Amino acid sequence: SFMDSTNVVTLLATRSLKVPVIVSERIDPQHYPIAGGWGRLRRLLYPRSHSVVVQTESVAQWAREFVPAERVRVIANPVEVKHADAAGPVPEWLPEKSFILAMGRLDRQKGFDLLLRAYVTVTDEQTDKNVYPDLVILGEGDEQRALEQIVNEEGLPGRVLLPGRVTDPRPVLSRAKMFVLSSRFEGFPNALLEAMAAGLPVVSFNCPSGPSDIIRHEENGLLVDMSQTGDPIVDDAENVERLAAGMKRLLEDEQLRQRLGNAARGVRESFSLEKIVDEWEQVIAAPSNS
Repeated sequence: SFMDSTNVVTLLATRSLKVPVIVSERIDPQHYPIAGGWGRLRRLLYPRSHSVVVQTESVAQWAREFVPAERVRVIANPVEVKHADAAGPVPEWLPEKSFILAMGRLDRQKGFDLLLRAYVTVTDEQTDKNVYPDLVILGEGDEQRALEQIVNEEGLPGRVLLPGRVTDPRPVLSRAKMFVLSSRFEGFPNALLEAMAAGLPVVSFNCPSGPSDIIRHEENGLLVDMSQTGDPIVDDAENVERLAAGMKRLLEDEQLRQRLGNAARGVRESFSLEKIVDEWEQVIAAPSNS
């Protein structure tokens, strides 16, 4: 069973059966709580599961507070190599020149509002706006209008594209100059994995859960520390300034981009589908603890 409340319902529905149940958290529950009595039920029922699978060690530490340590397993998301290579036609709306790319659901968690502010900060430092590439944000969601409003307020129409959801991002990935992950918090960011597998240099917030499990700072990407407010969901001007500095550094250093982009392809092996499937099969085959 995947996802918080579904896991709880599944464990309730099977509590009288002799069926081992494996549950999995797909986001950081420390920053994405479930309301009402669901959280209490989760703490009560998860210890009765066969295994609790999480995506990062930081979430595993949370789970071990109320689940026996031997029942908590860390399994990352996989990246399929076939998705890393360009295929299909290039969309007509795509800029002819290279561009900065971001992608994900358009909601507050993904921090695209912070990315837009950082983009403004970077480009405002240049008298010639054409020095820096355009910004493309793939995805759809409830924040679409709010993001469009920022684009209009900052005078960015034509420089920032919000084309919506793209079924096959490979042609877009192949044309991008770099990739930015601006999330306030994560589970395990597939978009970041796909960008790195495609050989893109990346800069990412070192937000709770995910990026630091994928990026080795200065080796295969850049991690940007978020301000120490104690709550990554809270807006902070320092977040924008630090992200802008990371973007600017990557944009202005071609050798750095090439080195990090080449190293980024290593995720194809580290998070290969075969490796991740094998880890899941080990959990499924393990003897029941109950």
